Amino acid sequence: MKKNLLMFTLMLFASVMLKAQSTTPVFHYKFDGNLEDASANSNDAVKTGTVAYGTGIDGQGIVFTSGVDNTTSHTFTLQTPAGLLNPATDDFTLCGWIKIDATAGVDEYVMVHQAPGSGQRRSFLFVSETTGTFGYLGSFIAGENSYSESAINPGEWTYVALRSNHTTNTVTLTLNAEHTVTTDRTPESCDGAIVFGRHDVGSKFFQGEMDEFRLYKELLTDAELDAIRAQDVPTGISKNELSEKVAVVNPVRNGKLQIQVNGMTGSKLIEVYSLTGQKMMEAIFEGDSFTSDLKLGKGCYLLKITAGGEFVSTKVLTE
Repeated sequence: MKKNLLMFTLMLFASVMLKAQSTTPVFHYKFDGNLEDASANSNDAVKTGTVAYGTGIDGQGIVFTSGVDNTTSHTFTLQTPAGLLNPATDDFTLCGWIKIDATAGVDEYVMVHQAPGSGQRRSFLFVSETTGTFGYLGSFIAGENSYSESAINPGEWTYVALRSNHTTNTVTLTLNAEHTVTTDRTPESCDGAIVFGRHDVGSKFFQGEMDEFRLYKELLTDAELDAIRAQDVPTGISKNELSEKVAVVNPVRNGKLQIQVNGMTGSKLIEVYSLTGQKMMEAIFEGDSFTSDLKLGKGCYLLKITAGGEFVSTKVLTE
């Protein structure tokens, strides 16, 4: 009986994980010495010239060299295939990693969505100066700029994201774990390519590095973006090592879920599921310990903890 129950639990948990991981990107460029789309959608990036690679946030990344004035053209161009996205009709999330060169200080164009020759150009992501300080993440949509609340530190890998909701006309910029919402930004229609590292109007070019860029034709949650950020940062930890570092107070009493993760820095994603596969809770924590009010009835639940690109799972009982 116990063996059958264990097999049922494992099969059920596998189905839950499939549901939890059903979100797939339109493209995922890892830039590990090539421009292949790791999402299996075959939306490989298109280039002219010889692309320069260097050390990325995970494996290799793309290196853009433009000079301190950002007007020196790159030795290569890089863009997606056309027709992957129309912001006027599609909600979307664009996310990835950038490292602005320490010598940068002018408009740094990370991603521009454009249809060449048509005049349709929208700066999805750029780094610029606002309130007298360089380094703020920005986006130009609906004829207006939106900016992050904090500035990027040049010379450091930084996680950036843009979410655009074409129904509510809302733009959300993400800088590491900071999420800044801007309203009244109606996306214009454009079905051209997404261009990396340059804006051809005014000959402005990116000076720095990029890695692990993804596009989703849906709005990811804050927790999902935070989990991707944690997943991209290699820790060198195995699943067995993660299991040894995680301690869960079980059973859960008085609705207090308590988790201890020893000797691991960075973000950890917590997910709790019912035995029918319904996600009951998700949360991100940065430190060694996590405590939360589950507010769940008595019973058995499935707990998943993701850190450093690996996850462990266990059953928890609530009393």
